[in-house]
Amino acid sequence: MSVMKALLNEKSNQSVEEFKQNVITEGVRIFESGVDSPFKMSSLKEDNQLQSLFESTNEKDQKRAALTCIALENQAAWLHGVIKNYGEATVMGSLGALTPKIMDVVRY
Repeated sequence: MSVMKALLNEKSNQSVEEFKQNVITEGVRIFESGVDSPFKMSSLKEDNQLQSLFESTNEKDQKRAALTCIALENQAAWLHGVIKNYGEATVMGSLGALTPKIMDVVRY
């Protein structure tokens, strides 16, 4: 039974490593291609902090950068869906009211 447990544990470790590598690969793809956002935003390649995290030898930094890119792409896809369902004017009007508050948070 311990041989089977060792094999399952090895498969589990291999699966985790493959998942991490896929996350990082997907994050690099998004970093290279950018995010298709309805708002004007700079290319992800221009973000020096993300680039330095991807270039780091620390796997946690690479994963953090990859997850950030994936989250940005998911958020852009969600926003496209909301705009499609409710209309651009409704979404822009709702988000426009948040802009002054967000700027206050960024300043402090």
